Amino acid sequence: MKSIIFSVSILASLSIGVQADGPHDDAIKARQALMQVYRFDWAMLGDMAKGKKDYDSVAAGIAASNLLTALKIKQDYMWPEGSDSESAGNVENWSLPDLWTADSAKVAAADKKMMDAAVKMNSVAANGLGELKSAMVDINNGCKGCHDDFRKKKK
Repeated sequence: MKSIIFSVSILASLSIGVQADGPHDDAIKARQALMQVYRFDWAMLGDMAKGKKDYDSVAAGIAASNLLTALKIKQDYMWPEGSDSESAGNVENWSLPDLWTADSAKVAAADKKMMDAAVKMNSVAANGLGELKSAMVDINNGCKGCHDDFRKKKK
């Protein structure tokens, strides 16, 4: 758990130090570093579920634990209003302005959906490939909770 927080801190500090000129660039780069940690562990779990990597219960358990730990990091200061993809002066990012104008209950529900999926994944990932595959559906749906409504489509 400490190693994931340390890794995120290092990633964030490395990315923050690189050409942060806009008013929210530090926050944007910090959240992008955190998303990269999510992506790394999610991809490992997904590759096992898809058969691209052999299932390894120890590695699956570690990846699921890391994902849950990273999701528990308080992100309030990483998402200041105006740090979206449409506001001038921000480093490139994919966040839509709708995130800051959306009903807070909708944002909270998406956050809860992802957290619930990560808790489930953490409890079953090391129990076998079948349980991992089932939990991946929930993780993917958890990601979609924000990405569908609050993330600009990549071209």
